[in-house]
Amino acid sequence: MQRLIPASAGCAMLLSGAFAAPAAAQTVAQPFLVFEHKGLDSMIVDSRDQGLRRALAMLPDRIGELPSEIDDMPPEVAGLMQLFLRTIAKPARVALIYDGENPTGGFFGYGFVASVECANEAEVEELRDAVLGIVSMIEHENGMEIPLEDSTRFDNMQEMMLPVGLLSFGPRETDNGWRYEIVVGTVNDPDQVFAEPLDLVDAGGFESTMSMQMDFSAMTPLSRIVTNMAGDGSPQVREITAKLEEMGLLGDDALRIGFQSGTTRKMAMTRMVMHDVAERADLWSLPTDALKSSELDAIPSDVFGLTIGRANFSSIDNALAEMAEYGVPVEDALDEFEDMTGVDLVDDILHSLGGTFAFYNAEATGGGSLLSSVVMMTIEDQKAFGGAMHRLTNIANDIIAEEADMPAEYVRFDSWTDTSGAELITLRFPGLPVPLELSMAFTDDWFIAAPTPQAAVAAARQAMGKGDDGLTSNPRFASMYKEYGEGATSFQFIDTPRTIRAGYPVLTLIGSGLSNLVRSPHDSDRRNPGMILPLYHDLANADTVPTMKITRWEGDDLVTTSFADRSLWVQTGGAAGVASAALPLLAVGVGVAAVAGNEMNLGMGDWQDQPMALVEMARRSFFVDPIAEMTAVLGAMQQFGPQLGTGTDLLTPAEARILPLR
Repeated sequence: MQRLIPASAGCAMLLSGAFAAPAAAQTVAQPFLVFEHKGLDSMIVDSRDQGLRRALAMLPDRIGELPSEIDDMPPEVAGLMQLFLRTIAKPARVALIYDGENPTGGFFGYGFVASVECANEAEVEELRDAVLGIVSMIEHENGMEIPLEDSTRFDNMQEMMLPVGLLSFGPRETDNGWRYEIVVGTVNDPDQVFAEPLDLVDAGGFESTMSMQMDFSAMTPLSRIVTNMAGDGSPQVREITAKLEEMGLLGDDALRIGFQSGTTRKMAMTRMVMHDVAERADLWSLPTDALKSSELDAIPSDVFGLTIGRANFSSIDNALAEMAEYGVPVEDALDEFEDMTGVDLVDDILHSLGGTFAFYNAEATGGGSLLSSVVMMTIEDQKAFGGAMHRLTNIANDIIAEEADMPAEYVRFDSWTDTSGAELITLRFPGLPVPLELSMAFTDDWFIAAPTPQAAVAAARQAMGKGDDGLTSNPRFASMYKEYGEGATSFQFIDTPRTIRAGYPVLTLIGSGLSNLVRSPHDSDRRNPGMILPLYHDLANADTVPTMKITRWEGDDLVTTSFADRSLWVQTGGAAGVASAALPLLAVGVGVAAVAGNEMNLGMGDWQDQPMALVEMARRSFFVDPIAEMTAVLGAMQQFGPQLGTGTDLLTPAEARILPLR
C-alpha cells in the first residue's frame, strides 16, 4: 500500500498534465474563486455591539457543558463543536485556482485551498490534533486504515492521494504566522493568490472585512477537458459549452465579479462589481436604462421600506421562443387563451409593460402596516393593458355568476373611478362582513395593486402628482441619492431610524434569548453576559444610518453599492421593523384559520352554520382577541382528536362558546 501511493500520485499527475496541456501557458496560478474574511472580531466593531460580541464569545464554553446535561452525548462531540465555533470566528480564506503550466498536484491542474489563521503554534497544533482525531475515529468506526504520509510539498502537513489529485492538510508556517490549511489538487503557492488584496470600495477610513473575486475564464480549461473526454460523438456537450461561452461563463473574456465589504468611521459599506457585462446585458436580462426622477417621486416621501428598479423583459420573449423551438406548444396555448378571453397575453400584457417596478410600504398608503403595501409597474400602453385587465375581470364575474352554489352571490369584481380620475377594480363580498377588498388602480403611466382600496387610491394619487413631494424629498434617501444615485437602475431603501422603533421589540427577544443561552445553568456566577442589547435611545439616535442599496452602470461595469449603520443590532432592528408590519396580519390569519376550523367543523359542517362563522371571522379579524383565538384553536384541535389517536376530548364546541370573548 505504501508503494502504491506515490505510483498513483505520479499517474494522476501525468494524466492531469496531459489533459491540461491544450490550455495556454501561464506564469502564475489563475484564480476562479478567491474569498477572504478578517474574522468575527473585525465584523463586530461598533461600540453598541460589544455586548453581542461578548455573548458570542461565551457560546463555545456553553457548548462544553452539554455532555453533562444530554444523555449519551460524547464529550468529544462537544469538543469538536467548540473547536468548530472558535475556528469559524477566525480570519480565513478560500481559493479555487488553475495552474495548467505546473499541475504538480493533479486534479487536471486545478486546486483548492482553505486556510484558517491561528494566533500561535499551540493553537494550530490543537486544530491538527482535532482533525487527526476525526481521522482516527473514521478509521475505527469503519475498520479501515487511511493511508496518510508526511507531505512532500508542505512542511508539517500530511497527505494522501485521492482519485484525481493530492490532498494535503495540516499546519503551515508563513511569513505572517501559523495557518491551518486543507489543500486539494494543484496549489503550488498557497499565498500567491492572496498576495494582492481586492480594492473596490473608495471611501475615507474604509477597512475591509470580507472580499470575494470570481473569474469564470478559469473554468475554460476544464470545459476543454470535458469536451475532449466526450469526443466528437457528443454534440450536446459542444452546444452547452457554446451557450456558456455566449453567456460569459466560459472563454477568455468571461465574466468577472468582485465583492468587498467593510466599515468606515460612520457606516458599513459593501460593493459588488460585474466587470465588462454591458455587452451581455440582454442575455442576463440586465436593465440598461436609468430610473427617472419622476418615477422615484411616484413613491411617497414617508416610505420606510422600498424596492424600485428597472426590469428587462426580453428574456421572457426569448424563453417563449426557445420553448417553441423545443416543441412546447406555446403558441397554441396563447392562441387558446386569447380565443377564450379576448386577451393576448404577449401583446396586451407583456409588451404593454414599461419596465419600471416598485414595491413599497409607507405611512401615506395606510399608516404603515402590511395593509399599506403597494406593488406598482409602469405601463407604456395603458389602453391595451387596462382593457385586458377589465376583460379578464368581467370574465371572472361571469364565471362566478354561473356558479349555482350560494357563495357565488357574495363575490364580485367591481370597476369604479376615484375622484382623482384613477380607474380601479376591487374584489368585493357584497352582503358579507368580509374584511378584504383587494384592489387594482390604473393611471396614465402606472398599474398599481394593493390589499386595500385606500392604499391603491393613495398610491394612484401620488403617482399622478397629487400626493406629497415624493421620494427624492425624503432627507435620508436624498442624502445618498445625490452622492451615489446618478444613473441608478435600482434602489432598495429601509428608513432604519424610523423602522427600528418597530424592530426593537424583536431585538429584545433575540438579546434575551442569546444571553440566556450562554449562561451556565450550573453556576450563576460562571458566565454573565450582562444586558447585551443597548437601551433604545442608546442604540438609535440622530446619527443612525438608513440601509440603502444602489445598482448603476459605471462604463461597462454593473456596480451595486450598499450602505448601512455600523451596528449589527441597528441593521437587524431596521430590517425587523419592516418585517414586523406583517405580524398583526399574520396573527389575524392564524385567528381566522382557527375560527374557521372551529365554527365550520373543519369544512365538514352544513352551510346553514357557515354565515355565523363568517360573521365571527370578520369580528375577530377586526378585534383580535388572544383568549378567543386560543379557545378557537382548542376547538379546532378537538376535531383532530380522533385522527390523532389521542382519545381525549379537549373542549366541546358548546364549552368553547361559554368562554369569555371580548
